Amino acid sequence: MDGPTPTILQRFFAGPWPGRIWLGGWSIGLPVALLCSADIRWSRVRWSQIDVWPDIAYFILVSLILAVVGFLCGLVAGSFVFPIILYVRTRMNGGPFNPGDRVYIIHGPHAGTISTVTDQWEHGRLRVDLGPQALKDYTDGFYSYEVLRVRTPPPIPPMNS
Repeated sequence: MDGPTPTILQRFFAGPWPGRIWLGGWSIGLPVALLCSADIRWSRVRWSQIDVWPDIAYFILVSLILAVVGFLCGLVAGSFVFPIILYVRTRMNGGPFNPGDRVYIIHGPHAGTISTVTDQWEHGRLRVDLGPQALKDYTDGFYSYEVLRVRTPPPIPPMNS
């Protein structure tokens, strides 16, 4: 593999896992926290009684509703946190990027490819030269935290003889 070697954090943030972990944490964490803080005395529950099942169904329903609420809270909180994190990641990857910059693609089907930035799109997306088919299919767009700047050494001046 030619080019720079991305760190574990660069690979992690270039992939989908930060968002999944963030939203999953909110979707699971909020219901667990609220249900654990509720005053539920499981020792008083007699499993042999048939009237316990409506309570279990109610508990499951409340858990599912709280999971949806946790997911929505995670979306709102993430809209404030993630832009800052991804901006820092872009800077650490060598950004901001401009047309003509050489970049190494960290994530996706073109991972490991070194190419040139050809255009800047909205929301920090870059268009990278991956050939005419990728250009036609619009598969040449990457977020700025999904690429890593390739540092080219300065040219060596000719020796004066």
